Amino acid sequence: MRDTDLHQFWLRTYPMLEMYRAMCISGPAMADARRRAAWNRLACLPDVIKAGAAAIVSVNNDTLYGRCWVDLRAGPVVLRVPPVPDGRYWSLQFVDTRSENVAMLGPGCGRDAPGEYLLCAAACDIAQDDARPRVVLGSDIGFVILRVVLYGEHDLPAARAVQAGFGLAAPEGAPRPAPLALPAAHTAAVADWAEDHARAVAQFMIAHLPYCDERHWLEGMAATLRDAAIDQVRAAWQDTCASVLEWANRMGTHVQGWSYLPAHIGTWGDDVALRAAVARKALYALSPAEAVYAIANTDAQGQPLDGAVGVQLSMSRAALPEVRFFWSLTVYDAQGRLYPNTLDRYALGDRSPGLVRGAEGTLVLHVSHTRPPEVPQANWIPAPIGPMYLILRGYGPTRHWGAGAYLLPAVRRNAPGRID
Repeated sequence: MRDTDLHQFWLRTYPMLEMYRAMCISGPAMADARRRAAWNRLACLPDVIKAGAAAIVSVNNDTLYGRCWVDLRAGPVVLRVPPVPDGRYWSLQFVDTRSENVAMLGPGCGRDAPGEYLLCAAACDIAQDDARPRVVLGSDIGFVILRVVLYGEHDLPAARAVQAGFGLAAPEGAPRPAPLALPAAHTAAVADWAEDHARAVAQFMIAHLPYCDERHWLEGMAATLRDAAIDQVRAAWQDTCASVLEWANRMGTHVQGWSYLPAHIGTWGDDVALRAAVARKALYALSPAEAVYAIANTDAQGQPLDGAVGVQLSMSRAALPEVRFFWSLTVYDAQGRLYPNTLDRYALGDRSPGLVRGAEGTLVLHVSHTRPPEVPQANWIPAPIGPMYLILRGYGPTRHWGAGAYLLPAVRRNAPGRID
C-alpha cells in the first residue's frame, strides 16, 4: 500500500475521530452509562462552560450551550424553535460526521422563524405533503449545537428561559432505530490514540458519512487496511497526527500575531488539511457568515505566547471589532482548555462590565498569569504559566477579517517593568 494513500486516509478521517472523541466526552458514547447522553434529545447546559468542565477543545465562554447527537436512521426528528426576543443572539448549528457545517438557524443567517422544523438525513425522507421547513443533515448521525448569548450573571434566568424553549423529539409513533454498536469510549487526545482504536473509530464513522465519492474511497481504503503492514499503518497514523498539529498552529493568514482563518471554514470542499487542522484546534467552529475567529499562538514578533510573560491588546475606538452581535477574547492553555483562576474569568469582550478605557476610548486588554499593579483588574484575563493561545471571536461580522480587510491590533508582549 502506498504511504500517500495511508496519509490521505488518516487525514480525511481525522476530523471524524475528533467528532467521536467529543461523543465520548459528552454524548451517547460516554463510558459512564449513568451520565451518557441520549440520542435525539437536546441537553442544555445551565451555565457557560468554565475551567474543569469536560468539554471539547477551545469552547467559548460567551454563550449557554445546548447539544444533541442525532440518529436519523429511522427517519426525521422534529426540532422546536421558540419565539426569541429581538436582540438576543442564538444559533443552531448542524454538523455532519465529517465536521461539515451543513446548515444553520438563527438571526445570523436570517432563518430564525419560530415553529417546528424537520431534521432529516435526506430530503426524500419527508412526506411531500409535510409543509414544515426542512433541515437536511446529509449523514444519518450528526451533531446539533445550540448557542444562546449570555450578558452576565444577572442575565442567566432570561437566557435559560430562551434555551428551554428549544427542543427536539421523534415524531409521535415513529419507529426507534436499532441501537448502534459504538466503539470503545476514549477521551484522551486523538493524537494519543493507539492506531487500532483510531482504525475502529474511523470504520464506524465512515459507515455514517453522507453518500459521496469520499465515502466510497474511504470504505475501500478501510477494507484494504486489514491487509496492510501494521508498522506502515501505525507510522502513517503518527505522522498524520504530527502534521495536523503543525497545520493547526500555523493555519490561516498571519498578521501581527493573529491567524485569520480562511473564508471556507465549516464548508471545506477538497481542503481536507484545513478541515483536519480546524478539528484539532477549533472543532465545531462556525462558518464566517455567522462568526469569525482570529487565533494568536505568537505575539507580533513571532514569539510563542507564554502566560508568565503576558501580552496586551490595545484597541482604539475605531479599531474595535466590527460585529452585529458581540465579540470576545478568550485565553486557553496549550491543550485548548480554559485556565482555572480565582476570578472565574476566562474571557473579556464588549459585554464585560467595568472595562476601563483610556484617552479617546482606547481599550487595552491584558492577558498574563500575574496582574501587573498598573493594570485595572477589570481589563485583565488570568493566564497559565507556560504556553497559551488566544481566540478573538466576532459574532455577526459586518465584513471580512484578515489581510486586505479588517485587522485586529497587534498582540504585544509585555515589556519587563512596563505596562502601557
